[in-house]
Amino acid sequence: MLRWSLQHNVIVIPKSSHPERIKENADIFDFKISEEDMDALNLLDESLRSSADPYTFD
Repeated sequence: MLRWSLQHNVIVIPKSSHPERIKENADIFDFKISEEDMDALNLLDESLRSSADPYTFD
């Protein structure tokens, strides 16, 4: 989801205290999700939010 967010030009700030997870979070710049896969991931959005909607937040 970090890579998906970046491809949507969303700033992501991952957090972890585990060194192996920190490395995994940083290893998202050497690949790109295909347009077909991005479309499939985008369809997963059910507009369920537990916080403010980033598309309408003022």
